[in-house]
Amino acid sequence: MAGGVDLICLVFMWSLWSAAYNGATNTLKPGESLNSSSLLVSANGKFTMNFRVYELDPNHSYLVIKWNASHNYAWVANRETPILYPFGVLTLDRNYTLKITHRDGDAVVLYSADSETISGDAVATLMDDGNFVLQEVSDDGSVKRDLWQSFDYPGDVLLPGMKLGVNRSNGHNWSLSCWLTEKSAVPGPFTLDWDPDGHELKIKRHGVVYWSSGVFRDGSFENIKQKSIVSKKNEDYFSYTTLDENAVSEWLLTTIGRLKDFDESIDIAKADSCYGYNTDGGCHIWDQPTKCGRSGDVFEQVNGYFNPTDASGSTVSSRSDSNTSLSISDCKDACWADCNCRGFIFLFPNQTGCHYWTGNLKFIADSAGYSSTVVYFLTTKSDGSCKYSHP
Repeated sequence: MAGGVDLICLVFMWSLWSAAYNGATNTLKPGESLNSSSLLVSANGKFTMNFRVYELDPNHSYLVIKWNASHNYAWVANRETPILYPFGVLTLDRNYTLKITHRDGDAVVLYSADSETISGDAVATLMDDGNFVLQEVSDDGSVKRDLWQSFDYPGDVLLPGMKLGVNRSNGHNWSLSCWLTEKSAVPGPFTLDWDPDGHELKIKRHGVVYWSSGVFRDGSFENIKQKSIVSKKNEDYFSYTTLDENAVSEWLLTTIGRLKDFDESIDIAKADSCYGYNTDGGCHIWDQPTKCGRSGDVFEQVNGYFNPTDASGSTVSSRSDSNTSLSISDCKDACWADCNCRGFIFLFPNQTGCHYWTGNLKFIADSAGYSSTVVYFLTTKSDGSCKYSHP
């Protein structure tokens, strides 16, 4: 009976969503709003914009743009301000302020016209390329200028036509920033930037270069296939297009520093494999503590547990850091710098904070699946050996 009720609920929710989708427009005009039960749909039907409840945090919602053929969010308007569901409302008011209002705090203002004079009218449109653009329009509906656009404020996804680089006329920078964790959209430690001087893409962690594409020469990069480079007086940026306009193409910068191309289902870059001592695949060497002799060590993710290396009855030593702004790369960095650290796990369910194991320990891998604890532990790969045992 419970299964039947669940099915009825799913059918009912799908019916409501279908009705909203079929009756949706792609524009917001002054005085109009978008709430948790409505959505915008691009004219070509490829993109939707609405408030979505993230499955890992069902009590809060984000205003997102989503490519319907992908499971990723192409853009999130309120990354640092998740809104209690279902109380978020996107409004374009009659003063041409584009904002998200909710009941628990100040509005999230995307654009304010206070400092600009708008002689005509304004309209916000979800474009066919996934860009959400606020434009000043004339009485006949023709576009006079763009006032604001979501493509100027990328999140962790790069769509065809988006830019990475710099606008020299106003100093605005276009770059990607990963989510803090898979459960938190707050900007994390990794960024993808375009270096206008060296003409190469760089993945940085807290400002330190971990990976680069290599210099653009003879129509291609050293470490990735050619895309599009634009260098002119006011702008210097990287972008890419697809030959097939129907292809689902997006680049995603993940929480661990990987750059994924969902069009070809490949990893463009693996900054999580850059340890500061290796240069393969575009990795960079950076200053590392030498006292631990970590060269050749890597982190592996395996189910298991730690035991003392002797039978003296000594206890397993561990410590925790409850800072909720720490993500997986921060835990790795702290463990790497501690010569006594053998591995770590997340401290909290939202994948933040760090719990470390230290001392003279041996890792026991649980290949049988009895342990549900996923441990990130240090092991040596350079000589083909591993610093763990099987029971």
